[in-house]
Amino acid sequence: MGQHAKIYGRAIWQKLRAEQLRQEPLCRYCKQMGRVVAADTVDHITPHRGDEALAFDPDNLQSLCKPCHDVHADAKDRGKVMAGCDADGYPIADDHPWGAQPQGGVLQKSTTSTSLTAPQVKHATPQVLKRNINE
Repeated sequence: MGQHAKIYGRAIWQKLRAEQLRQEPLCRYCKQMGRVVAADTVDHITPHRGDEALAFDPDNLQSLCKPCHDVHADAKDRGKVMAGCDADGYPIADDHPWGAQPQGGVLQKSTTSTSLTAPQVKHATPQVLKRNINE
C-alpha cells in the first residue's frame, strides 16, 4: 500500500470497495473473454495517483480477479494495452489498435454480439448431449 495508504486505509474506501464487488462480483475482463471468475480486486480504470476525487469515484472502478488486475496494472504502468480478446475475437482493451476501425471503414466491432456470454453457456451434461443426438 505504501504511498496510497491514505486512500486504501480509509473506511470510505473499504465501503466503496465492498459495494463495487457486490455490484460487479465477476471479473470484468474474464467475463468479456467468456469465463466466469469471481472478482477479488477493485481497480481504478483511470489511475488516481493520489487524487482523492478520482480514487473515490464509483464510476472509475472495475472489479477484476487478481491475475487480470496484475496484468492490467502492469500494462498500464508500462504504457501498454491489456492483452486478451472477447468471445468474438476482438481485443478487450478499448485502446488496442486492433479494436480500431480500419481505414476505409470496412470492418467494425459489433455492438450486438450474437456469441454466447459466460452466463448463457449451457454445460453439456449427458442429458443435454443425449437430447441433442436424438433430435
